[in-house]
Amino acid sequence: MHSYWQIVAPKSLPALQGHHDTDIAIVGGGYTGCWLAYWLRDSGLRVTVVEREFPGFGASGRNDGLFLQGPAQLLGEASRLIGTQAALQFLLLTRRTFEWLEPLRTQYDLDYRQTGSLYLGGDLGENPVIESTVDLFQEAGIPAYLLEKREQPASLQNLGYGLGAYFPSDGMAHPLKLITALLSEAQAHGVRVFAHTAVEHYEEDAKGITLLGSDFQLSATRVVIATNAYTGSWFPMLNAALNPVRGQVLASEPAVPLDYRQSSLRMTYAVCIYTKWEANA
Repeated sequence: MHSYWQIVAPKSLPALQGHHDTDIAIVGGGYTGCWLAYWLRDSGLRVTVVEREFPGFGASGRNDGLFLQGPAQLLGEASRLIGTQAALQFLLLTRRTFEWLEPLRTQYDLDYRQTGSLYLGGDLGENPVIESTVDLFQEAGIPAYLLEKREQPASLQNLGYGLGAYFPSDGMAHPLKLITALLSEAQAHGVRVFAHTAVEHYEEDAKGITLLGSDFQLSATRVVIATNAYTGSWFPMLNAALNPVRGQVLASEPAVPLDYRQSSLRMTYAVCIYTKWEANA
């Protein structure tokens, strides 16, 4: 099953066949692999991307298209886990993504919109971390606001959520259009990209690593594994330490039409389930 975004798939890409050599082999054509190919395009190295299906087939093409600042959890929770300064540094680092996006969206149609994002607390127990998150954003000089229930769009007020946090700098983009743009730029500078190319196993020696499939051999000096939830199929020992939990759902329109008449804010929201890694005890 394909997501809504995958109606717009990257242009047709060949499968790898025969024996090839490369300096850097990237296994996986999702966000991680495609951004890496984009950044390596001017490195002077021979770079090859191989994807088992098509670029954006996995989680990178089955999300809600949000461009959010900060870590996966609320910044207040991250501050508790890794310390305030480290959390703030991570926040500022993620904001660089918006800078990286700018030259791409001026050249390509990414369907990018700066819509802002709204986080709604499920119960009163979340209020302290929501409040501390907004405080940390403001401490970093980044706009963020608390929204009491009465300040939220009328169509959300009856859904049982509590205190909200609104981040006006966040945005949305079409994931598959972004992946297509990244690969187009990479290919224009000599990066080779292959789809429907399944790596079945690999061999390592003093010269490097050879990736092997039914119809190809790809010898590389370095290999980057960018396979997200499928990493355990490469390294089974990781299955004892990390498990991918939750799945992806199709991007959809809001389940309840938004009513902006009782709010001065203009917000767009979507419901999503994302891939999350958790460590085994």
